[in-house]
Amino acid sequence: AIGVPEVKGRSVLVKPNFNTADPAPGSTHTDTLRAMVELIKEHGPGKLAVGDRSGPANTTEVFKEKGVFEMGEELGFDCIVFDTMPKDRWARVKPAGGHWRNGFLFARPVLDAEVVVGLCCLKTHQYGGHFTMSLKLTTGMVHGSDMTELHTSVINQRNMIAEMNTAYEPALVVMDGVEAFYEGGPATGKR
Repeated sequence: AIGVPEVKGRSVLVKPNFNTADPAPGSTHTDTLRAMVELIKEHGPGKLAVGDRSGPANTTEVFKEKGVFEMGEELGFDCIVFDTMPKDRWARVKPAGGHWRNGFLFARPVLDAEVVVGLCCLKTHQYGGHFTMSLKLTTGMVHGSDMTELHTSVINQRNMIAEMNTAYEPALVVMDGVEAFYEGGPATGKR
């Protein structure tokens, strides 16, 4: 019903919300990821990848627990664990008039992709922002070394979250709102 952006022959990166491996809405439901990947594949992308950086959980372990590596083998997409990438796979972004001391490091695979599709969860968030929707989905595209600055900024945290979203332009954001947290979050909360 929402349509798919033009992906034929283009490189596509799907960014789930795998902050942890908690069940949806704590993280993207694997059925949601599978459905989006299958839909994109129907439209003939040139290259397809799923990438994320978890936190505080270990991304490789989250991908294993959620079955992402196996799904990648089955459906034919690359799995990119952002926090295992070398330094040259990160770009420093300094938003004009921003609230970051020295900008932040942003995952180059997101910047290099011709089409970025975000899969976010409908949930509240105890640590800044109050709700995440697609706003904090971008946190998983920012290097883990920048998270201390973000999470300790009491005054500017929401501004910093918004500024992370200036680094790229998603082609499509799909929110899985079948279940939602209305209190707690981001991993667990009242449904």
